[in-house]
Formats: sequence, structure tokens, C-alpha cells
Amino acid sequence: MASSSSAPFVVAEHTSSEHRFTNLCYCCQGNTRQFVVSLSQGPPWPFTTIQKKKKLYLAIFDGKNVFSIQYPPKKDEKVAKGHISLNPEHCKSLDVSLGDTILLQVFAPPPNGFDVDVLRIMVELLLESSTPTQMMTASTLGRKFRNTLHHQVFTEYQRVVFAYKESSYACSVVEISLSENEGIESLRSTKQGMIRKRTKVIVEVPTQSLGALIHGAETFKSIFREGFNMESLEEELISLGIGGMTSQFAQILQSTFGSRMVPPSQAKRLNLKHVRGMLLYGPPGAIVAYISSYLMKLIRLLSSDLSSKLSNCNIDGMKELNNIFIIATTNRKELIDEALLREGRIELHAKLEYPDE
Repeated sequence: MASSSSAPFVVAEHTSSEHRFTNLCYCCQGNTRQFVVSLSQGPPWPFTTIQKKKKLYLAIFDGKNVFSIQYPPKKDEKVAKGHISLNPEHCKSLDVSLGDTILLQVFAPPPNGFDVDVLRIMVELLLESSTPTQMMTASTLGRKFRNTLHHQVFTEYQRVVFAYKESSYACSVVEISLSENEGIESLRSTKQGMIRKRTKVIVEVPTQSLGALIHGAETFKSIFREGFNMESLEEELISLGIGGMTSQFAQILQSTFGSRMVPPSQAKRLNLKHVRGMLLYGPPGAIVAYISSYLMKLIRLLSSDLSSKLSNCNIDGMKELNNIFIIATTNRKELIDEALLREGRIELHAKLEYPDE
């Protein structure tokens, strides 16, 4: 919930690298005060335990993303009036850059609260971080996350970084469950809530990176090898001798493997079904068959565990098979029997155009 008035702020970078791991946004004292949540008019929660210690300053951007704001703790770390310092994760989630102007409103917590009962996060090491030298438990890491970021508001799919014992972690919010009798319908639909001391944090980790170091964590094995992301796709294509088709390959990978790139628990909750077949088609000269062969090479290159040897399998039938994927090619799509192209069979259709470079 937001107030009716909004104020423009210029995006600036954090004055200290340590601020990145607080998930806080920083303004000068005068600007920070305008986002204070009124204790006299607000709900009795969550201020019953903190109202004598500190105030909460909450701002909402674009009607969805809620951030906690403070002024820099050190006198030599100043933020100019009318500016707000964000970390890289904030900028990416808001799709803004340094120097951009954004509009912020005061966030008003709902009267009956919106405490997070269970928070599920996917935890990975930051690329620049050192690997932990000692094993830890998932419950310990979850408590550290909760205690560091309590009284902050989170939205499902939000990304945050935090540090623990000289290692830095990137955490993605996989699932938010609010307390049974709390939260208005709009907040439940957007999956948004505030972390409290009683919030249970469930930690998931990719098996190939942290599975052996965080005892008791739920593991998720990505279909792609460790370290791959869509930002490095162009480099992977160049290594295969492919240029000028990065956007087309990115669209194909995201459409085809999107459901396989999220933890099974999240895919089940969202009722995501794996795509079982894809048709590549295009005009003569668009080298459709050639591209399909390179697509298979790319998938093998990126995959952490891919078996290309399948036998005696059906595309559909009495038993649902989620480990089968079929690639078909043609330059005469209109001649294919529509029964083959229906949902559950070869359902994804990607048109290939001529290279753009």
C-alpha cells in the first residue's frame, strides 16, 4: 500500500561497498524522514518490539518493490539531497541505472499486518566471493539471513546479497508464505511480506556449488553447468562459431528450459509444465536444420547432466515423461499435421529469421 504523493529521486551508488550487503537504500537525513512509518497512526505490529529502539522508513517504487531506507551510519558517508543510493541488485530489479530519476512513495503497512511465516530462498556464492572453508548448517545460514534482514519487506523473486563468515552469497526469494490471518488480498497475490524474528527461512542450494558445504539444505541441481547465465550466452555461441543470433538463441533457451531452471518446489507450486517438443521453422536460406544442430551442441555444452541416448519412448501417453525433449525442423510448417503441434507434443514453435549481423 502506498500514499498518494510521490517524490523524485536521482539514483546514486552506495558510498561504501559494505552497504551492498545490508539490502538498505540510503538517503540524506532530511529525505529519509519523509518515508517514516507513523507509529501513532500505524498498526500495533511490528513496532511492539522496536518502537522504542528505532523507526522504520519504507518506500515503494512502481507500486510493487518496497525498500527500507536509512541515512548513512557514518558522517563521512553522505548522500546528496534528492538522491538515493542503491546497490547493483536494486538497480537490476528496478531496471534503472546510475543517474536515472525514479519516483518513490511512502509505503503504508496494512492494518492487520503481513508477517512472513515461511521464506524459501535459493542461495549461491557470489562469483567474486571466497568459498566457505567450514561446513555450516542450513538453519544457521537461514537464521543469519533472517537476523540481518529482519523488518525488511520482500517480494517473491527478489534478489538480495548478504555476507556471512567472510563469504558473500546471492539469494533469490523463491517463495513467500504469509501468516494465516495476515495480509490483504493484494499483498497475498503479489507475494509480499515483512521478515520477522519468528519467520522460518528455508535454504535451497545448487548441488554443484554449495550442496556439500551447507548441511541440511534442500538441494536443487540446475540443468545448466555451474557459472552459466544468459549474460554469457553470446560468448558461448561465439565459441561454437555462431554470431548474430544471440537474441534468437536466448529466446529459445528461455522458452524451452524455463520450467527446468527453477527449483521443483517452485515449479510445482506455479503449476509449470515442461515443454516436451519444439519446432524450428523459417524461410529457405535461414539454415533451420543447421541451427538446430548447433542448438543441440549448445545444450550439450551448457548442460550439467544431459543424456542424448533415448530409446523406446513416446512423446505422450499413459505415463508422463518429463526427461524427454524433441526438436523438429521444417521450412513448410503449414504442411505438418496439427495433431503433432498441439500442447503436450511439439508445442513450442520458434521462427528463425536470417542473422541480424
